[in-house]
Amino acid sequence: MRAPSGYVARRFIAGETNYSLFLFDEKLPDTTGADLENFTLKYRECTPVIIFKAADDFCFVLKTITRSLA
Repeated sequence: MRAPSGYVARRFIAGETNYSLFLFDEKLPDTTGADLENFTLKYRECTPVIIFKAADDFCFVLKTITRSLA
């Protein structure tokens, strides 16, 4: 699922859906990836989180995910 803001992301995180991984932008319109990571720990302490910068290209993000899940 994609969330355009931290408010929407928090609603998804705290909801009933099971997630395998969270990908957060470093900066969102109303929060930061680090803030969302801290929020995620309250609800999904065992779900991995990856925070990436806008300059990161898709291949970099894919390699990061692969390394993180290995």
